[in-house]
Amino acid sequence: MRNLLIITQKVDENDQLLGFFVGWIKEFEKHFDRVTVVALNAPHKNWLRFIFQILWEVPRHDAVFVHMAPIFAVIAAPWARIWGKSVGLWYTHGTVIWKLRLAEKLVHVIFTASPESCRLSSKKIIITGHGINTELFKP
Repeated sequence: MRNLLIITQKVDENDQLLGFFVGWIKEFEKHFDRVTVVALNAPHKNWLRFIFQILWEVPRHDAVFVHMAPIFAVIAAPWARIWGKSVGLWYTHGTVIWKLRLAEKLVHVIFTASPESCRLSSKKIIITGHGINTELFKP
C-alpha cells in the first residue's frame, strides 16, 4: 500500500491563488492508495494543532509532499527521517529565503517549475514544469 501525506497552507477550490491545488490532490489520488491532506486553513486549526497533526500523520504514510511552504518541510522532515519517510517540497518563488535554505538541507527533493522558480543551487532540485492541466483551458 502506498500512502502520501500532503502538507499545504490551504485547500479551497475557490481560492484565486491556491484553488488549482485541489486538482493536484485529485491527480495524486490516482497514483496512491491513500492521500491525506493536512492544511493550515482546516476548520479549528491553529499552529499547535497543525504541528501535532503533521507529527501524528508522518509515520502513517510512505512519503510526504509539502506544497510551497518550506517551514512546513522544516517541521515535518526531521520526524519523517526518524521514521524513514521521504520528503519532497514543491517550491516556486524567485526569492531564496532562509526557510528554503534550511528545508533544502532536510528534504530529499525539491520540485519546481523552472530554474527561475527556485534560485537555490542544489542537486536536490528537479524541474518539472508548472503542472497545469491544459485540458481545463480548451474551448
